[in-house]
Amino acid sequence: MNNNQSGLAYGIIREFEDGTTLWYEPITDEIDGFVLRGNEGYVQTVYSEKREAYIMDYKDENIIDVFPKRNKMERKGYCGSVSDKRKMRVDFTFDIAAIEQGGYTLGDIYSTIKKHFAGHNIPCVSDDDILAFEDTGGKDDFSNMWTVIMGLTRQDWFMDFATSCVWHEGAHKREDVLRQARERRKI
Repeated sequence: MNNNQSGLAYGIIREFEDGTTLWYEPITDEIDGFVLRGNEGYVQTVYSEKREAYIMDYKDENIIDVFPKRNKMERKGYCGSVSDKRKMRVDFTFDIAAIEQGGYTLGDIYSTIKKHFAGHNIPCVSDDDILAFEDTGGKDDFSNMWTVIMGLTRQDWFMDFATSCVWHEGAHKREDVLRQARERRKI
């Protein structure tokens, strides 16, 4: 789990009855904030931790613009889209003994998960010890990847068999999704 200067832990802060979740996470390399995601994982709103900046999301859930309040016209601090220069990837590992005890094979699990990602045109980039999927740079890749990830974390079989589910965004952001999902289930 990553922590920032404010002492808050990155991850899900609250899950609402309609499936909407409030996350605390890095927004850019220098700004952390709260992200409100809809029940399918798409970004609805982003709130900046810093008062001198505000973040907007106008109809395109993948665009997050940061403008200092003092001089909006200069657009200093513009961060571009989430997909700008950031590669997104999710890695999965599984407990093979638990899978076999359940009457399945690792191939069955991989095949099922691959079908979910393939349905959103997200390619599998590794299916050895780690099952990994990576974005293609498409404007909907972020929400599509999170739709699949959130759907999986709501499945008992996935939670029983997975040993890790780690989200990577760019070179520095790493999120332990499985741990957060297990904490969310306790609430």
